[in-house]
Amino acid sequence: MNKGVNFLAAIFLIGILISCKKDDVSENCYVCSNEIESIDVCEENGNFVVDGEVIPNENGASLEDLVRAVEANPDNNPNLEGVTCRRK
Repeated sequence: MNKGVNFLAAIFLIGILISCKKDDVSENCYVCSNEIESIDVCEENGNFVVDGEVIPNENGASLEDLVRAVEANPDNNPNLEGVTCRRK
C-alpha cells in the first residue's frame, strides 16, 4: 500500500476508536496533513466524516479529541508521523 492510503487508513482507524458527541450538529472541520497528503476531518450530524467516509458515533469523544489523538500518535503509527491538523 502506498503511504497516502496508509495515512488515510490510520486516521480512519483512530476515528472509529474515538467518536463525537451524539447531540452535536455542526460543520466543524480540520485539515490533517503530512508531507504527502491532506484530508478533511469533520464532525457532521453527530458523526465523524474522514475524507468523505462516515464514522458512526460510539464513544462520545469530541472532534478535538480525535484531532489531538491523531497529532499525538500515541501508538507511534508510522503513517501518522508528522501529521498536523488545523481548523478549516
